[in-house]
Amino acid sequence: MKLSIEIGFKAKESDFENLQTGLAYVSQDILNINIDKNKFLVILELKDGADRANIEEHVKEAIVKFKPVTDEDTVKVLHDFSEFEPVNKDDVFRALVGRGDISEYNEGYFALTGKLLKHMKIIDQSLLELSKEFNSEEVVFPITTQISNLNKHDFFKQTPQFANFISTLKEDLENISDFSNDLSSEAGEFKFKEHIHTPTCMCRSAVCLNSYPRFENKIFDSGESIALTSVGKVFRNESKNVQSLERLHEFSMREIIFFGSADYVDNSLKKCAQWCVDFVKKFKLNSIVQSANDPFFAENFATLQFYQVSQVSKYELKLLNPFSKNQVSCASLNNHGTHFSKAFNIKFDKNDFIFTGCAGWGLERCIFMIYAQYGIDEENWPKELKDFFKI
Repeated sequence: MKLSIEIGFKAKESDFENLQTGLAYVSQDILNINIDKNKFLVILELKDGADRANIEEHVKEAIVKFKPVTDEDTVKVLHDFSEFEPVNKDDVFRALVGRGDISEYNEGYFALTGKLLKHMKIIDQSLLELSKEFNSEEVVFPITTQISNLNKHDFFKQTPQFANFISTLKEDLENISDFSNDLSSEAGEFKFKEHIHTPTCMCRSAVCLNSYPRFENKIFDSGESIALTSVGKVFRNESKNVQSLERLHEFSMREIIFFGSADYVDNSLKKCAQWCVDFVKKFKLNSIVQSANDPFFAENFATLQFYQVSQVSKYELKLLNPFSKNQVSCASLNNHGTHFSKAFNIKFDKNDFIFTGCAGWGLERCIFMIYAQYGIDEENWPKELKDFFKI
């Protein structure tokens, strides 16, 4: 069953992207979402028996919510390398699955091995070397983050759709026994809620989330700055937006996180942006560096979007997948201002709140986009790329 709905405003590329991402969370009965960019139409494939009228109403409400705050194109392009023509245009995802480098367990959950994993680690090692230019302290953070800390910086008022909550069984012998017996039975759908505690934490949706509570109530000396770096899994409920390695429910991210003055954070992020530019230029990767806004899914979407657009607080490096035609965000550069320092009372000794920022690279996306543009026959890659990956 299909449903077509007019967007109702002259959407731009960034608006299409927000709609594609956000509409996946409107209803569990939506199987697939396509957007006709020429006709400004949202085309939905629905489950049999879905409440068509109810879904149409909620989709229209969501479209209004995602309407941009201005008709002007607010995307600011810093660097455009779209002149680099990809060598490959075939589906490398299926080729990598066929070669054994990717094993698919479930939609959005994969195991990586072989040359793909080896080369992904080399990208991460290069980023670790970049972090040393900032005298970064290497940290291993927990993959869980406390809901109480998330509430301090209004996480659930901004991107609640990403949440993956964690809980445990209630410590009661009868409850544990009932849980085991019920789960083993063929009685139908199992009801978890009566057996588990109310969640107090969730899997992190960004590596940096546990860095800010670490410095809660800390007083920095005037002019003091700190850089941290960490790598690990992050988790996001991407619903129906999962596409090969372009978008995953869990993925690896290397982040460099900055604490200090406004100038320190700004200059550090510029150096990270330059690393991205140098990387894509050296290997002639079809890409673009441009301003971006997060896929906010909250009642104050317009306010949040307006802040990011007006302050230009977020930039992304996007690489083209020639097969899917998608521009895939592989790196994100975020200037938080004093958002997190106010939430956790992190100040300079003269009582001014410090500034924070972070640069993050999705490692699976980075290596996948290189394969997407150059193909899986590494021996045919350009010399510069082969040298980098020690081929």
